[in-house]
Amino acid sequence: MEETPIDGKTIEHIAELAMISLTEEEKLRYQKQIPSILAYVKKIAEVETAEDSYYKQTDNENIMFDDVVEPSLSQEQVMSNREASSDRGYISLVGVFEASEG
Repeated sequence: MEETPIDGKTIEHIAELAMISLTEEEKLRYQKQIPSILAYVKKIAEVETAEDSYYKQTDNENIMFDDVVEPSLSQEQVMSNREASSDRGYISLVGVFEASEG
């Protein structure tokens, strides 16, 4: 398979687009690995497939299920099983995402 060389600036650009930081060691490793990955993807693209072979795997169409109302926990049951604090009947949790700067 023919491999096209990738320079360090391209690796840095890819890392920037992916919003990741790379060490110099990682940059060198990816600079060696990415050309073979791209060559492999190019090889896969050469495989001829029938246009509609992946389109429809079964004869099933628009399978829908009826909405069924089932019993659930009451608010008291849910609140009695909590570890976090509550505020006006809501469960308060620690934030998961940090506010992005920008």
